[in-house]
Amino acid sequence: MSMDWCPGVSQLKSMVQVISGDTEGALRTQDNFSCTCPGVSQIRSSIELLSGNAAAARQTQLGQLQFLNSVAESIPILGHAKGLAHHAYGDHLGGNRALVASTRTLAVTAGGLGGAVLGPGGIAAGAIGAGCAIDGVFTVVESRASGSWRPYGIVHAVEKVTMEKGVGKSGAMFDAIILPVGDAVLQAVPFPADLPTDLVVTVENKEAGDASLHDSGKIVVAQQDHKVLIDPEQWPPGHLKETHSTA
Repeated sequence: MSMDWCPGVSQLKSMVQVISGDTEGALRTQDNFSCTCPGVSQIRSSIELLSGNAAAARQTQLGQLQFLNSVAESIPILGHAKGLAHHAYGDHLGGNRALVASTRTLAVTAGGLGGAVLGPGGIAAGAIGAGCAIDGVFTVVESRASGSWRPYGIVHAVEKVTMEKGVGKSGAMFDAIILPVGDAVLQAVPFPADLPTDLVVTVENKEAGDASLHDSGKIVVAQQDHKVLIDPEQWPPGHLKETHSTA
């Protein structure tokens, strides 16, 4: 999801995408913004509800709740406690996501504080360095544990730049730049944990149509030779690689 939720940053990203010719990407960025930005999301869902589209209104608020959940997971101590609670109840995917996100925030904050002795420039350098380092560590650890490539954070963002083709590359480049910039400016920007790029996602509900998430739909995460069913509430917005209805 990157920083699509943030007022100003989201519009700047869309402007970059339009200038580069990626109008579809710009519209997608603004759709993410109106779904996840606090306040804007409520206005959007109210309009959808008043227009008689209750399913769309619920979908919008589901996206908002998922975003707020990711913010909570990025807060040190709170995110760590949430992660341990998920693990205690058997939700290891959610537990790992919360622990990784909160640990990243803690590392970036510590890096910024460590660089404070060198002034504002040191704070920025320390935060960026810590963010890149922790993203590299998580990437190596997760990749080794799973036996497959699992890029995280800035590593994932840079990989997306190399994978995107044509005009679509502008949005990926913006995200790759704004992540460390956000770390430097805010020291600890809440970014949802990046999910492995080798996951294929479908909506297990034949009435789901073209919806990325459905009111009663479960999400099937298929990886190599096994599948995992998770609730939509546990799935961070913006990470649906492929969606379709199943019979």
